[in-house]
Amino acid sequence: MVRIVLLSLLSFSFFLISCDKDVDNDIVPAVYSPSENVEFSKINFFIKPYIENSGLKKYLLTDTLYNVMVQIDGQKNFSSQSFQLDTLHIPNKETISYYRVTSQEVKYPVIVNVRILPDKFETAGEYAHLLNNYFELAPGDYIFQIKSFDIQTIYGKLLTIHTPLISAPLEVRDQMKSAFLGEFEVAIDL
Repeated sequence: MVRIVLLSLLSFSFFLISCDKDVDNDIVPAVYSPSENVEFSKINFFIKPYIENSGLKKYLLTDTLYNVMVQIDGQKNFSSQSFQLDTLHIPNKETISYYRVTSQEVKYPVIVNVRILPDKFETAGEYAHLLNNYFELAPGDYIFQIKSFDIQTIYGKLLTIHTPLISAPLEVRDQMKSAFLGEFEVAIDL
């Protein structure tokens, strides 16, 4: 049954493409939403990883946090990475264990895209990928969790930091495009 529906949708999509010689992004809004409504697409937050040394917080310095894995309502997983930071000019750097750290607070901004928005479709496989992975956050309340992220040590190795206790409520309202969830401090064990 699912295959029949998928093949029907793909056939209809090919029909739309064949009717228009200048295939651009004209059909993309019809694939995602039949209305002109704004769809929720981004979740923004900051991660502040730190270690404790002699009772003081020391914030980790790295260019980027990699493979930031998040989950919504315990079902759908998304992966992202933080923006790249220029940590070269941060004062009071020191090395503790495997990490470069500073006493100055360091925040890594992360944006998680929760919608698939390709520029254009060229093959049936791209349409199939869209239909199989389509996910939309309708207005309502959700639970957002940060599951893990990777951080680079001073030796260049990536270490995965698991964060099973970091969660926050996520409220999606009608006509809302993105949400800012705040700042999350993460204690790293040495």
